Amino acid sequence: MMSPRTPWLRLTWSQVVVMLGFALAFLQLFHMLLLNRLEARNSSMRQTEAPYYLKKDTQTVYPIIEHAIKSSRIMDASGQYNIIYDVMQSSAFSTNDTGLMMKQYGVTLVTHCSVNHIHHLIQLSHHWQGPVSVAIFIPQEYSSTVVQSLLVLHYCMPHLRKNISIHLVYPMTQSPLSVQFPSFVPEISRCRDFHEVLDTVLQQQFRPMQNYAFEGQSYPNNLLRNVAARFLPTDYLLVIDIDIIPSPNLFLSFVDFARRTSFATETGSLDAQVVYVVPVFELQRGVELPQDKSSLLQLWKQGLVRPFYYDLCWKCQRPTDYDTWRNLTSSADLHNQYEVVWKDPWEPFYIGSKYSLPRYDERFKQYGFNRISQVCETHIAGFRFAVLDNAFLVHLGFKTQEGYHQGKEMEQELNRQLFRKFKEELKIKYPESARRCY
Repeated sequence: MMSPRTPWLRLTWSQVVVMLGFALAFLQLFHMLLLNRLEARNSSMRQTEAPYYLKKDTQTVYPIIEHAIKSSRIMDASGQYNIIYDVMQSSAFSTNDTGLMMKQYGVTLVTHCSVNHIHHLIQLSHHWQGPVSVAIFIPQEYSSTVVQSLLVLHYCMPHLRKNISIHLVYPMTQSPLSVQFPSFVPEISRCRDFHEVLDTVLQQQFRPMQNYAFEGQSYPNNLLRNVAARFLPTDYLLVIDIDIIPSPNLFLSFVDFARRTSFATETGSLDAQVVYVVPVFELQRGVELPQDKSSLLQLWKQGLVRPFYYDLCWKCQRPTDYDTWRNLTSSADLHNQYEVVWKDPWEPFYIGSKYSLPRYDERFKQYGFNRISQVCETHIAGFRFAVLDNAFLVHLGFKTQEGYHQGKEMEQELNRQLFRKFKEELKIKYPESARRCY
């Protein structure tokens, strides 16, 4: 009489194979878990490294910055400024399928600043998932400090290092930028102390400076915009001021919007003659940034948020039609819900194609008519303005008359005269256009 077999001996080969498959999957999952824990541990260690490692890492990138500053400068068209492109270069997109899709439908945030606003890059990089291109204007006496600060930014903020390209502009009348290895690097015992060090090095040192006040040196805002917009890894760009923050997920939301909209067209792409307006607001200082449209609307009801330039120049933003925008249904998706016909003196911020948008006129410097001149030409050139429903921009702080520098009125009057000349020139540049800037 045969003894009964134990249950596991009665398994078929197919059952054995299934069990082995489950066992292999479990081992792979366990292996991934161990790798994740190891990576988390290494990441934690990197955040608490001694100064030696910080110095070692900055020494790796320092020669690259030094070479760019010493040998890569070119002169602008006016012969008044030196330009150094890609002192630090974004590595945001690869050439794989995802990278190509991001290039085709993605948006680069284009901005500019003077040295006293470099610290805004920290917050900006946390709120924008895509590439950023920034042009920085550097007076002579601050060049060494700026380079040092960029090195610390490079080390302590990996996401900033990945996404942000930095270009430098300085007057031809001053000596070439000096390059010096960061003297304050050894003071940083951990990257978590970085924000405190940055505040000491940047904000306190530059705090006495006011916007557009550079000891006789004119701030070339439109040149800076063109410099930052010249070499972009995406087909679309959004030009903003550095103290303006995009709504969370705007980058990825626009990628999805552009892909969906493009697939629905005969050409398979967005209309190159349409720009997509992003409504802009002012946020009272000290108030937390809204995370979505619903929270922004709630802050609006409380008087903590208001449309941009609401007190200073309401007619400059009113054509956006904030009442219509406020009453649109809130959702996670973007749509171009309505179009606005441009009229003077509307100054919208918008996403557009880098291949078709007009460049900024670099004769405009200091305060007044620098942005509106480009918007005016965009209108004359036949573009249409479509407002996005679930996207917004937030300026940090309410705009007040007291926040402006001395000389603003004189600068504005000079640029007003230039703007009149500029509009006459557009009639010659676009002889077939029936549109005008009024």
